[in-house]
Amino acid sequence: MNGYHLVPFVSSILLLSTQICGAQTITGAHTDLQRLSETVAFVPDVPNHVMVQATWAWKAKSSDPKIGDEWGTEVEQVEGIDDQVTIRGHTVTHHVNGDLSFQSFEGAGKIVPQDKGPPHVLTKGSFTWTGGTGTHNMKGTGTYHCEVTFPPMVQGINIPGQCEWQGEPKFASQ
Repeated sequence: MNGYHLVPFVSSILLLSTQICGAQTITGAHTDLQRLSETVAFVPDVPNHVMVQATWAWKAKSSDPKIGDEWGTEVEQVEGIDDQVTIRGHTVTHHVNGDLSFQSFEGAGKIVPQDKGPPHVLTKGSFTWTGGTGTHNMKGTGTYHCEVTFPPMVQGINIPGQCEWQGEPKFASQ
């Protein structure tokens, strides 16, 4: 049950906007995951049922050379029963030119205990670009896959792991 209150995704984790022309598939990865805050509630209806609300920050890179390095923040809600988790949330991606892009995401995953050390959390799901500012006002969809290893509950430290994604954004100006 320790892994439930340690689950970042986007999603964690999660979702990166891009600055490209036309809807083409691009890829990217979120790294340097940092837990900013977390609230945990234990639900007594069934054994090992927990709900978590957390905020995260992360760095990101994209396969599109016009994107460059970016960073993002997210808020997520995770529900876990035994080793299964579901997740949903929203992200804001901060682009180097000052623009913002917005995404929502949802997915599911599994907590995998390790013989030694903290558990691995594996998740996958889908996301939607829901808009943005300036040149990053976009719509579109994509998928993500995350593999994260959790140290004990400590806020503000980098969490080992990353989330990889692919998607097809369309900009409002297209």
